[in-house]
Amino acid sequence: MKAFGVGCFHFSIKDDIGHDISVQDYIDEIIKTLKKLTTASEVSMSFDEDIKDEKLYTSIPNPRINNGEHCYPAIPYLNFSYKIYIPSRIQAELSNVPEDHLDTGTENFKVTVRHEWHGPVSYVECVAAAKNTFPSTAVQVVREFLAKEIRKIDTFLEFDFLGPSPFHANFYLNETDEKIEGTSFAFNEIRTPGYNILQFNYNSKKFQDEDEALGELQETLADELSFFYELNKEAHFNLNKWMEIQETTSAILDYEEKKNKKNLIQRTIEKPKLFRKVFKDIGLFKGHLMLTKGQMDRNYTSVYKSGNTETYLQAYVDQELSEHSQYPLNETSELIKYFDQKNSKTIELLTILSAGLLGGIVGSTITTAFGN
Repeated sequence: MKAFGVGCFHFSIKDDIGHDISVQDYIDEIIKTLKKLTTASEVSMSFDEDIKDEKLYTSIPNPRINNGEHCYPAIPYLNFSYKIYIPSRIQAELSNVPEDHLDTGTENFKVTVRHEWHGPVSYVECVAAAKNTFPSTAVQVVREFLAKEIRKIDTFLEFDFLGPSPFHANFYLNETDEKIEGTSFAFNEIRTPGYNILQFNYNSKKFQDEDEALGELQETLADELSFFYELNKEAHFNLNKWMEIQETTSAILDYEEKKNKKNLIQRTIEKPKLFRKVFKDIGLFKGHLMLTKGQMDRNYTSVYKSGNTETYLQAYVDQELSEHSQYPLNETSELIKYFDQKNSKTIELLTILSAGLLGGIVGSTITTAFGN
């Protein structure tokens, strides 16, 4: 039996690197960083070596998938794996459970990372898994271990991830003598109050061994899973943008409700800047949502309606799509317009009043001067 969980791990580039690097430099650094982990072994790497001399441009800040940004660098056909040993005592500390309650069933894990069209997918296999192994816990343990240990290493890489992993399922692969029609694997889903159990069976006559069957299964699932994580990343990005708009709107409302302690001149100068910012952010966010909606629809069609690959996880992708928030951008825009009009009238009245006062002062000065 094989047992594995899924996540979304990536090696991003730190902001303070100070120079550009090549694709080969990036690949070499991943290998070097993993080999510096004293409990890691058997590092294996493959990628499109035709682009090894291409430059990767660094900037501040560099994108991070944990912020909902695009995966960078995205290296075509980048696949790598490594084994990692994590003692049960450390696992218990990382997962915050007593050691005798651990359900990973092992101290040895194999991590496989595949960079697909939609982004990276990571598989965490519990090596020599027992029947009571829950590999979803292994994703958490390995993620926290890598995040902690890589921070200690002198490297220009940063361990990046989407998480905690939103794909709540335990994957199991078993051999069967039964004939499987039409697909490479027989699939059965068991829904539970916690993480669902996804069982895959393979015919022993089709594959040389269990490892070959596992590799085939992980390759088959990768496109669906990478699309799932792309959707999750997009939802995270949209939430961050909406929070920025909410923050600016709250600052405007503080001015309107006189909660802001700044004086009249400061408020008069700063309020128009806030109005300009929030109108710009709403407009850009609307455009982003329209653009990505079309992209996601096309990607969904490519994954599920092309008929080119076997698919098993459409229900999870559909659920992820159904949970994406709808943001009240039009309503927020109307509210801001109302206060903007009030603000404009206030500035107009202040201008008229200031002009009147200034005119009176000038007139009085001229009268006094000529009178004298």
